[in-house]
Amino acid sequence: MQLSPDSGARGGDDNLIPLINVVFLMLVFFMVAGQILPADAFRINLPSSQVTTPAPAESIVILVGADGRVALEGNELPVLELADALRPLLQRPAGNAQVQVSLKADAELPMRELNQVLDALRAAGASNVKLFTAGASA
Repeated sequence: MQLSPDSGARGGDDNLIPLINVVFLMLVFFMVAGQILPADAFRINLPSSQVTTPAPAESIVILVGADGRVALEGNELPVLELADALRPLLQRPAGNAQVQVSLKADAELPMRELNQVLDALRAAGASNVKLFTAGASA
């Protein structure tokens, strides 16, 4: 008895296996190579700037919203408690380098409220503060 292979038993699924393999490998690559950053506590529209400098690799991040809300490292707190909450973070052992504070303030924030935040930073002893801005659109 002679058996012939059933041509109807095999569908077009065999052609999808290499595609699935490539998609899976790309998924694994981007999971390993990509960096997932934590989301900000609330949305910030940065003011524009003509100067572009790279963002620091590691720093303490403070967000200030247009309505005056303040978040230190993703946790919201009143501006009056900012200096007390910031002091222990500035005391981290970082060798001889100063701990950098990155300030992301909304472009619509009134200057008097930004001054309150800057006064709190000064009271906490922060001497290396960088203000984030968005690059100027061409």
